[in-house]
Amino acid sequence: MISGGLFPALLDDQVFGRSSGGNGSPGRPFVAVMAFREPRPILRRRARDAKKRGLRLPLRRKARPQKTPKAPKPRKFMLVFNRRRGWELPGGGPREGETEQETAAREFLEETGYEAALSERFALHDGSVVFLARLGKRRGMPRDEDIKEIRFLREPPREGLSFPPEELERLLRAAREKGY
Repeated sequence: MISGGLFPALLDDQVFGRSSGGNGSPGRPFVAVMAFREPRPILRRRARDAKKRGLRLPLRRKARPQKTPKAPKPRKFMLVFNRRRGWELPGGGPREGETEQETAAREFLEETGYEAALSERFALHDGSVVFLARLGKRRGMPRDEDIKEIRFLREPPREGLSFPPEELERLLRAAREKGY
């Protein structure tokens, strides 16, 4: 259970602009998902495939030795824009008899249209939960009418968040330490 220092108020009432009961029922935990996109591989065309299609291949350049190795770019994570509240992590409250994992997967699919492979779980002091996940397959359009836009970001935005940016930065820092 994380308390105090790392996530002092990540998902409480004032932070996400909604009750921690999710669906308006007090005492029920709020479940959110922070999903990360896998790095995309660079696709290269083969010479014989290009000849069959009549395509010209780009010139191959010799690799220049670098003086210092570059640090890898961090993975992108997903935020959704809710018409009422602004930018937020996808999530919501559980239905009757639903586990936290089922709630997180259902809410993520409803709000984004993507599947998520849940891995790390952060339990917060107010009973809310944040799951770290890897982005899965696209299964359609978002079913939640309040979601206007989905964005993949490397760094948290400074404006328009429905909760303090420091809280998202703390969660993002913890996720990067775990290898996301």
